Amino acid sequence: KAMREIEHPPHAASLLESMRSIGYTLESALADILDNSLSANAKNIDIEFRPYDEPYIAIIDDGHGMSSVILERAMRHGSTNPLDSRAADDMGRYGLGLKTSSLSQCRRMTVISKQNFVITGLCWDLDVVIDRQSWIMLELDNEDLANIPHIEELSKRSSGTLVLWQKLDKLIAGEVSVEAALVGKMAHVYDHLSLVFHRFLKKEDRHPKIDISLNGKKLPPVDPFLTEHQATQKLEQDS
Repeated sequence: KAMREIEHPPHAASLLESMRSIGYTLESALADILDNSLSANAKNIDIEFRPYDEPYIAIIDDGHGMSSVILERAMRHGSTNPLDSRAADDMGRYGLGLKTSSLSQCRRMTVISKQNFVITGLCWDLDVVIDRQSWIMLELDNEDLANIPHIEELSKRSSGTLVLWQKLDKLIAGEVSVEAALVGKMAHVYDHLSLVFHRFLKKEDRHPKIDISLNGKKLPPVDPFLTEHQATQKLEQDS
């Protein structure tokens, strides 16, 4: 005879807390979000951070955005089957990239997306999940949306997505000065992303140039191979 079946869902709060320890650095987590923006054909990606009052990091792009249905699916943990065939430019094999990378850095992540003049916002707040002991996601109403930093940037664009990280507990744990710590870390991020995304930041025939900025300062394309450097010699191939 068949064995008895037991419905045994994971404990929401402890699973989310353990998922947070998957080894993301700040720069690799941000690179994950930028990958999503590039997959959405964004041409302009602005990273904004504020280290004072209630510190936050926001990523705003002008990609094709998500409908409310797609956003809700994207915010689900384990939203895609890793065995499904996917587009070559799709980065989220396990449907975890957006959430896992974000929640590795903060306790509250909000994603707001605009498509066809409709703006939808959803939020995972770990403290809500812990308090309710359930997979409770929050939906933003118009008043909530109006209070989101940089929402006016998204409103101006015909489509795009805004990812907001708040309650930056991992970034500021044990720091004497939150401001100095975050400014220092973001300076490192600036250098790192310039290197990682240098092909996109440089105008090449294969793809249009992408502009990425950090608090309004454009990232320069830092070439790891120093191909433009005067001391670099090109190796001639034998014919």
